[in-house]
Amino acid sequence: MRYLLFILLSQIAFSQVPPGQWVASPYPFSESSEITLTVSGISSGNMSGVSEVYLWTWYTKTDGSTTNPDSNWNGQWSNSNDAMKMVNNNDGSYSYTFRPTELYDDTGIERIGVLAKAKDGTGDKKTQDHYIDVGIFTFDLLEPENSYSIIESGGSQRVIAETDVNVDFTLFKGSNIVVEKKSSKNFSYLVENITENTSYSLKAKDLASGDEITRSFDVVIKPDISYVEVPYDNLKDGANYIDNGNIVLLFYAPGKEFIHINGSFVDWKKENSYLMNYDSELNRFWYEIENLDINKLYSYQYIVDGVISIADPYSELI
Repeated sequence: MRYLLFILLSQIAFSQVPPGQWVASPYPFSESSEITLTVSGISSGNMSGVSEVYLWTWYTKTDGSTTNPDSNWNGQWSNSNDAMKMVNNNDGSYSYTFRPTELYDDTGIERIGVLAKAKDGTGDKKTQDHYIDVGIFTFDLLEPENSYSIIESGGSQRVIAETDVNVDFTLFKGSNIVVEKKSSKNFSYLVENITENTSYSLKAKDLASGDEITRSFDVVIKPDISYVEVPYDNLKDGANYIDNGNIVLLFYAPGKEFIHINGSFVDWKKENSYLMNYDSELNRFWYEIENLDINKLYSYQYIVDGVISIADPYSELI
């Protein structure tokens, strides 16, 4: 009964948050276009009696990330920035005009999220979340599938992409052009003999509108990992104190190719980071750092597959 009551109460609470009807003009639009968002149907539920409405918005990039926190423009949930106040159209609708690249101070924007709220949104005085895709045309990078790929030194990387309109494709290695393909919906190219970590980007420019979309990815060279058993017993994940200032770091990272350790003990210089060994029995990466000062605190993090930096979930300091 308590379970059923919880579901019922949750549904009632959610129903008090009006969905709102959103219109973007123009649509579709590019990330640098000036757009006007208009919302209507919001004067019910938790938004009843709210006469001053504020836009709350956020975004995601083509790789799913967000560079800048939305507090930069939104303000705080209990106190929206005055600049986010929407214009009352006196017909039950409210509008806000902006350029995504300017408001978010970023590029590579693929999707934006919006809701309308009271200046103090405490108590769910808001509409439901709404999402709007950004871009005049669709551009899918099919290979590589992720934001980075790992290959052996001297290996190759296939780059495949497609769009729904004719575009000019340009593949870059860093800032240098590798190859171009004019007026096509499909792109396929094999980058051969890659011997160092390299950043690539593929730009597609719509011939009709001049709109551009860029997809970026990294190709990482897999280093030679030592497959060695941990020379100590009964170690736990994270930092293990041995003796004489020696520390063994043990890290569980299923599905990952290799791990480096970066930290204050190498002045946070990535090029000096330690490549961890791998123990096949424990299914753990590990590394012994020797001769640390036992009276000094050290901070560190793991670099996963050469591109992703994460803190040790088991400890913050040595």
